[in-house]
Amino acid sequence: MKSQLDPAHIAHVLSQDYGVVLEGRSGRNESGFEYLELSPAELHNSNGFRIILTLGWRSLEARFVHGSYAADLIEAMGNSTLVEKGIFSDLVTKNLNDGATFRMIINGNNTDPVQPALWPTEWTRLSLELKKSPLAINTEDPDETEKAVIHWGSRFLACILNLIPLEENGNASGTDITGLPEGAKTRIEVNRYERNHLNRETCLQIHGDSCKVCEISFGSLYGEIGKGFIHVHHTTPVSGIGHNYQINPVTDLIPVCPNCHAMMHKRNPPYSVQELKDIRTSQQLYPGSTRELAKVAENIGRYAQGRHSIPEEREGE
Repeated sequence: MKSQLDPAHIAHVLSQDYGVVLEGRSGRNESGFEYLELSPAELHNSNGFRIILTLGWRSLEARFVHGSYAADLIEAMGNSTLVEKGIFSDLVTKNLNDGATFRMIINGNNTDPVQPALWPTEWTRLSLELKKSPLAINTEDPDETEKAVIHWGSRFLACILNLIPLEENGNASGTDITGLPEGAKTRIEVNRYERNHLNRETCLQIHGDSCKVCEISFGSLYGEIGKGFIHVHHTTPVSGIGHNYQINPVTDLIPVCPNCHAMMHKRNPPYSVQELKDIRTSQQLYPGSTRELAKVAENIGRYAQGRHSIPEEREGE
């Protein structure tokens, strides 16, 4: 039976999105359903993890499987910060709202994935599973199948990577996985892009890829070549963020188009989303130069104070 998936292509797309080099391979399970397996290229499966995406009939199942010697990695995931656990919870909630189911088992016990406060403090085993149905899977259109696999595979990967203890290396374009046994610690190469791949992708999964100011969607305008094209703006300027501050992409980042992004930075500190929206609204109500708008405002103010009547507009003004 002909494969519907190109594992190398899917791994490449997700590697580009998240800055983590992934390897992909495909096969079929005992029931004859095709699956795709993704794993970090330079991390041995026994010490690391795999993501297995299985194609059912108009359904997709994604599973996180850790290696038999990955106890230190699982412990480190359990020691994630409150911010990281909150981001994971927000991503899971987004998936649930979009019709998926999500199962989390910690230390053999079913755990509510959106209630981090109820999670155990020490982790020895972890199982994560996402299911989405109905979905355009196993149809006559392999392109639609691949798009669905990339979309939901990306959403599942974002959940996992926000719990994986990744550390930026300031001397090279790379990211380290910490918490692994000495000698097993493996470096995952990353191509830095727009400050941080994971934060960007997490922001877009929560907020979408339409501009928060003008609501433009490049995917809607340009189709595939525009899909996902958007800038990500820090609501708190990077210059004002302390060294130890942990960015929360859910609350600290927003998607904006290049035009609105440039306009935000016409002032220091930058304009907020609401301020730019107000400016756009005023321009639509009172089209004209800033000087003309100021003149109107001044005349209205004088009229309100009873100094003199508003002068009539003369042709050409």
